[in-house]
Amino acid sequence: MCIRDRVAFSLFDAAMEMTISQFHVMTYYGDNPTLILGLPLYSLVQNGALALVGGWTILVAAPHLLGVRKLLLALLVPLSFGLQAFVTTWPMYLGLNTGASRSSLLILGLIATAANLALPILCVYSPQARALRTHPVPARTQSGTGALVGQR
Repeated sequence: MCIRDRVAFSLFDAAMEMTISQFHVMTYYGDNPTLILGLPLYSLVQNGALALVGGWTILVAAPHLLGVRKLLLALLVPLSFGLQAFVTTWPMYLGLNTGASRSSLLILGLIATAANLALPILCVYSPQARALRTHPVPARTQSGTGALVGQR
């Protein structure tokens, strides 16, 4: 998925979440000063980065999972999403749940937004991603399936 597709997905997701927030189908809790039409700024950034972080998880884990163990990717990718959400927005969750002042929440929200921006950038420029860009894995069809698989 190219950057243009990621941006398009992020904008679609943001519009969808903002719309359902306006109709009170979903509400983010707390006195959050980073809300933009009902969607926290850090969530806007985070939601756009989820697929990139999930892809990086596959890139790093797949070579170590052979045979039937590759099925573990079905658990690892959603776990990476949850871990991303927890680690990058933990300061804001802490602030919202401890009654921090609005100015403190704004600072924490900006820190969470910066962390959500930094994580996908770290993934894109990781040694694993750089190696893949330098030496791409050629695609081939697996005999009889028509499915493309990478080979090393």
